[in-house]
Amino acid sequence: MRGLEARAFAHLTKVTGMTGEAARQHVRDAFDVWERRSRVTWELDLGILTKAGITLAPPPGAGERARTAEETLRREAERRR
Repeated sequence: MRGLEARAFAHLTKVTGMTGEAARQHVRDAFDVWERRSRVTWELDLGILTKAGITLAPPPGAGERARTAEETLRREAERRR
């Protein structure tokens, strides 16, 4: 997504010892999982931290996180042009 696919793929095959085809299948499988999980609106529960006495700034809601991700990707694409 950020123009680093070839570099990331080379790193994946190097560190895992996967063949090119195995690595391509691994990436396809990972994106399938990502796509399914991305259909869910997730809420972040930081209760374990706050119950331990750690003060946190309130996290953004799921909608705000999605907008932030879209804006970040748009800015990256514009920067590469």
